[in-house]
Amino acid sequence: MSKAYRDFETQNNTANIDPTTLGIYKNVYKINEINGEKLIEKAVVGPILSTILNHDGLLQIGDKILRINDEKVKIVAVKDIAELDKSNSKLVEEHFVEKIPVTLSKKNARGSGLDDWEQNEVVQEYQPSGLSKRRITRRLWAYNYYIGVILGGGPQYMYETGAILIHERKNWWGWAVLMRKVGLVVQEISK
Repeated sequence: MSKAYRDFETQNNTANIDPTTLGIYKNVYKINEINGEKLIEKAVVGPILSTILNHDGLLQIGDKILRINDEKVKIVAVKDIAELDKSNSKLVEEHFVEKIPVTLSKKNARGSGLDDWEQNEVVQEYQPSGLSKRRITRRLWAYNYYIGVILGGGPQYMYETGAILIHERKNWWGWAVLMRKVGLVVQEISK
């Protein structure tokens, strides 16, 4: 998924995207609206999980297929993969991703104001001469993804958390990512 999203970003930053392109990449991105402004970002923010998913956001574990994004996890038997795109299919199990509030302790972090970070906060906005607006955004995330009963012994979850700095440019539909720098990332699989 990470490579497919980079391809999508390249097209997004060089031209207006047509509906066909949006359809091709529909499982790779999500559109968020924050403070009335549209922002397009990866369907899975975490770099570890997005690396193991294919271009459709799919992961096969045994005889199950999981479609994962930061909103929900859909699970279906391999033989029923066509059911993933059908709404309300009885063959598809759906689990919402748990979004965990993130706070930083000032005594354990360098700099000031770090304990005031929000999920998505604009650090600085500017406009270079003759160019479109740009901004630096910082984001913290912590998601708990249900991945099913895979190894036996009850349901399992994959937890991923981290911090990211993003350089964005305003374009025709909203904000597009120019560069992304990921800081700390922690991942754990647990019961």
